[in-house]
Amino acid sequence: MRSIRLILTNDINYNDFKIDGMKKYIFDKNNSDEKELKRIIIDINKSDDEHVCLITNKEDLFEFFNRNIECEYFNSLASDLENKFSESFNSYKNSIPKKEIKLNTDLYFGRDDRCKKVGDIFYTNIFEILDGYGSIFNIDIERLIKGTTYKANTKEELKDLIAEDFNLISYKRIVTSRLAIVFYRLTYFDLNASKVSIGRFFSRDFDKSESFNINLNRNPDGWFFTDLNNKIFRGYKISPKLKYNKTRTDDLFDLKIKIARKLLSSGVKIKIVAESIEIGEEELKGIIYKEPSYRSKLGLK
Repeated sequence: MRSIRLILTNDINYNDFKIDGMKKYIFDKNNSDEKELKRIIIDINKSDDEHVCLITNKEDLFEFFNRNIECEYFNSLASDLENKFSESFNSYKNSIPKKEIKLNTDLYFGRDDRCKKVGDIFYTNIFEILDGYGSIFNIDIERLIKGTTYKANTKEELKDLIAEDFNLISYKRIVTSRLAIVFYRLTYFDLNASKVSIGRFFSRDFDKSESFNINLNRNPDGWFFTDLNNKIFRGYKISPKLKYNKTRTDDLFDLKIKIARKLLSSGVKIKIVAESIEIGEEELKGIIYKEPSYRSKLGLK
């Protein structure tokens, strides 16, 4: 299984990382720019190496990789001196061991017990990123919730609101539009994904979003809603049955991917292709780059 090990460090020049022969990439935020970062990411996603490593001092790294992700934080200063001056280094962030980020990338919400399946996939992906990836790298909460009705300044505040949305899935079989937006942006590491493109994405699995205004605190299960109760919000009602017989691999979706492959092989930029076929850029990258047959046709190594 293809993987990437992301190492956040305070010392980009530290040479004693144990990376077991992995191909190593380095991005130094102090001596490089975003253009260089994008070039490195493209090289990693196109690479045939099964396992690679990216070492960086960019605390807010949040980019799409078409690989399983492991991440860790290494503080060389604290590591070298903590035994001698442990009490003096309480202000330094301690090294954090490697964490494997386990995401559901095959977003098939099932034919049976769809409500539970949707809840499980949403919960896993959101908290694998917020609590797992987010324990190493900083996640821009303002950008993550932009365009939603979430009002939060910190990750913990956001998690409290998200908890209510998960209770709503269990209680009313409704996925709020705001939860769907956060789920998509985290799953595809795309904080710039628009509400429109995300809406199109979910329209292939759910019915069209609609408005709700419910007295949610009149429920038999003891759930207490503070942010959604008696307020108008948008969401998707989870139907017991799939919207399409062929789910998300329907004829129209297949046709769009075929068109995308032809355009990309002709040298059209993936951002333009994604906009043309109305599929999120990061979602399209995930489809194109993870399939060996697609990559070979595009001349990707």
